[in-house]
Amino acid sequence: MHAILAILVLAPATAVAAPALTIEGECPGPMTVTVSGLTRGGPYGLGHDAAIGLDVVGSGPCSGTSSALRDHKIAIGGFASPGGEVTFHPTVPEHLCDNHYLEFLDIATCEVSNAVLVGTPDVGDEAVYVGSYNVGDGPSWSDDVMPLSCLGGCAENFGGVEGDYQCSTSDTEIDNQGYYSGWGDPTYCTEPADESWVVGDHTDCGEMGCYYSAWVSDHCGASINHCWTLGDAAPIVADNPECSSYSTLDEWWRHVSFNDGNDGVEECDSELTGWHRFEGEAGTQMPESAPDIYSCGTDAPGWLSGSHPADVGATSTETVCYHWSDDTCSWSNDIQVTNCGPYYVYELAPTPASCLAYCGE
Repeated sequence: MHAILAILVLAPATAVAAPALTIEGECPGPMTVTVSGLTRGGPYGLGHDAAIGLDVVGSGPCSGTSSALRDHKIAIGGFASPGGEVTFHPTVPEHLCDNHYLEFLDIATCEVSNAVLVGTPDVGDEAVYVGSYNVGDGPSWSDDVMPLSCLGGCAENFGGVEGDYQCSTSDTEIDNQGYYSGWGDPTYCTEPADESWVVGDHTDCGEMGCYYSAWVSDHCGASINHCWTLGDAAPIVADNPECSSYSTLDEWWRHVSFNDGNDGVEECDSELTGWHRFEGEAGTQMPESAPDIYSCGTDAPGWLSGSHPADVGATSTETVCYHWSDDTCSWSNDIQVTNCGPYYVYELAPTPASCLAYCGE
């Protein structure tokens, strides 16, 4: 690598995107550090620190640039590839695992990458999407509450602790970043910062930049943070009362695959009430498309004509239709559905006619 002082005088080339940093591998041991979106062939610096905070680059052409690190220090420097990427393979000692952050600085544009914790597990396809929250839906700053990181906002909204989650500004991939509102500073309502970033110990602090929180009603109108569970974390179960107090529907005949035609099994849910969960041979949830008539151990099988709520802890009113003859919705009634995280529960009502039943799949 070239010393950082040796690269500051170079003229910038063409920038392609904001830098994006990823770290892969198990810590301690060999790891792969990759950053993309740097200026093509341009100079960069690698910053590091033991904690997330709010600092600025102290010298050079990017002096004054905001950093997500508590104390921004340049460790090494060099030149990006013609594609605007840098990859290297350090062997990380144990004392740096899970307590040291890296951040890249594009010296040509003074753009900084996301800050990434060395040792953060790569959950990949094992990550489970939990839900999202709007930064501005948090408490008012005048309530003088503790500021929260994006991870803290996930725990506040969906239960558990910060360590159960990863944050993202996307609901399709994990970028380990989040949006934040600051006292007198809306910058991070649209420019994300690290998922674990938080500044200040109370919100009513009285001067610009004295706090930043991912869960406070201040500047951010529609800044959405998305929450994912870690691959090895236990599933987050919503704390809604119905998620821990329900009856089980596990009858084999309820499953959509069972159909014995006319004059076969004829079950009825005309007296069924309360919160229920589909389990065992009945399946895990209600179908969202119409089963054939005589399915599910009844004449006119009941199915969910809408969609299950997407966010953990969310409850929605949905319509159950019953398929009979050529009409997939010959009868109908409304029920409540709650997303408990690993499963759904349904507040069922007596069916609107005899010999109708709720299906599972």
